Order: sequence, then structure tokens, then C-alpha cells
Amino acid sequence: MLWKGSKLLRSRKIDLVYFSTTQFPLLILGPILRRVYGIPYVIDLQDPWLHDYYESTGTFPPGGKIKHGIARLMARSFEPIVMRHAKEVIVVSPAYAETLLKRYPFFRREQFTTLPFGGSESDFALLSSLEVKHNVFNPNDGLDHWVYVGVAGDVMAPALHLLFSALRKIREGAPDRLRHTMLHFIGTSYAPKSLASKSVEPIARAHGVADLVEERTDRIPYFEALQCLAAAQVILVIGSDAPGYSASKLYPCILANRPLLAILHEKSPAVKILRGVSGQKEVVTFDPASQENALVQLQAVLHRMLDLHGCTGRNEAPAIESTQFAEYTAREMTRRQCDVFDRAAIS
Repeated sequence: MLWKGSKLLRSRKIDLVYFSTTQFPLLILGPILRRVYGIPYVIDLQDPWLHDYYESTGTFPPGGKIKHGIARLMARSFEPIVMRHAKEVIVVSPAYAETLLKRYPFFRREQFTTLPFGGSESDFALLSSLEVKHNVFNPNDGLDHWVYVGVAGDVMAPALHLLFSALRKIREGAPDRLRHTMLHFIGTSYAPKSLASKSVEPIARAHGVADLVEERTDRIPYFEALQCLAAAQVILVIGSDAPGYSASKLYPCILANRPLLAILHEKSPAVKILRGVSGQKEVVTFDPASQENALVQLQAVLHRMLDLHGCTGRNEAPAIESTQFAEYTAREMTRRQCDVFDRAAIS
């Protein structure tokens, strides 16, 4: 990447280098290219680079402790250098900005721009013209299909335990209450299908509701995923146990205009976004350290959603008002991102 980048920079006039990746070692190229060619760079942090999540929660890191230890050592060594010379930093959550401001005194608050993952209304408009199909479920089989699309894993275990515990309690009180309900979890792993491990079904099995859950670890094409959301009886948004987490699939879930159930950390920025948008949605928040109140609330919410969106028919959710969603559209996110680029390139 250094060789290719250098070749490109020598071949034409380039005003700015933009890094948007979770392959964090590549960010080290920023200071190198700046020193050699004098070109400013912008960092887009979709996840924290240096963090203590696995140490503080006792969660076993993906790839094992040795690999995680090496990655953490690299982060400790190189993040300060990369951040010191970055002109601007884009973050998906304001919590990431606050962490870096506390960690590095050289940063100024105005160097940070919070840009959550946007959503494109035009993508849903294309679905019918493209005649996109999916093979995840049959929407005409007489079942209520609740759909979650995206990666799961250990970080979402608290929310999943909460969901499946609530479903178990509902079925204990009314054995037939959920006989028409099926929950689909799609694309739950980054790993290839042959190497992926299921992270949702084992939790459902532990709560005795595995028969209500179907997990597909392999990811499906983007428009097929949108079609699954558009055909769902209820869309599920499952949050992380990290307070700064902002779900990347949140905006497509809102734009699908289907009834939505979100289970999120009480401090997640997604909570404010969802509560500020109209539509048929329920938001249940939890504190990972104490989930009793959330469990009671979630049971009530599930009963309400089963009554409203059960097999009596497909209830259309009211369309999102464009003014409510304006600041979260892909167009607006692009405009704000271009503002960041202009500041970094001109200053």
C-alpha cells in the first residue's frame, strides 16, 4: 500500500489522503505520506483503535489473546503518532471523540466531526424496479418474520440474552403466544461460511427458545438485505454492550418503514436518533450491569408488538417524514464529509 500510494501521489496532484478502514495498521501510512509528500490526511474511525473492551469485560478476544495482545501493542505504539498529525477526525459516535480528546491534549474539539452511518432513500425505491429477491424466508408462509441484519458476536450478547429471556417468559405464561413467530438473524459473522461460528442460536438455545430463531452467519448482497427488511413483519435492531456503539444498519432499518424493535445500551447515541423519528417503533434500553427493569419493559413491549403486528395481517408503518430524517440521509452525510475534506485540504 505504501508503494502504490507513493506511486499515485507522484503521478498526479492530490490534495488529501482519506483513511476509512478498520484495518488500523494501514493508518500508519498517514504520517509517512505526510512527511514525504506534505499531504494532509483525515482519519475516519468507525470503531475505536486503542481500547480496553476485552480487558474490562473479561470477554475472550476474537483471534485469541496473543493476536489481540500484538494488535493492542501496535495500537499503543502507533495511535498517538497517527492522531497527532491528522488534520481532521471523523467518528461515528461522539463517545469516540470524547475518548480521544481526553487521551491526547493536542487535539482541538473542532477537529472532530461526528458522522453516523447514513441511509439512502433511493435504495429502497430501486427495490421494485430491480425485482430483487431473497431466499431467507417466505413472506407468505403464515408466519411472522422478525428480521435482524448485521454482525452479532459477544458484544451483543447482553441484548440477546435480554431478548431471549423475555421470549421465554412470554411462552411460559402463554405457550401458544409465539407459535407463529420466527426471528431471523442474517450475516452475523465476518468470517467465510466454512469458518464462521454461530453466536445467536447458542444464546437462544440456552434460554429454551432455539425453535424461534434461525441464524445465517454468511452475509447476503446489499439489496437482498434491504428486501429482507422491507418484507419483515418486524425489524430488530440489537445493540452492543458498549455505550458508544452506533448501529451501522440503523438508518436502512428506519427507511424500510416497517415496525421496529430496538434493544440498545441506555447511553447509545442510537437511542436519541430513534426516539426523534416517527413511525411504529419500540425502543428498550438496558444497563449491562442490571437488566431486571429492562426485562420487564421488554416483555410488555413484545406483547404489544405481537398484538399489533401478528398474523392478522401486514400493518404498514407510516412513512418517515423527510424533515425528521434529513440530517441522517446519505446526501447530508456526504455534504458534511465534503466540508471536512475542504477544511483539511485548505487549512
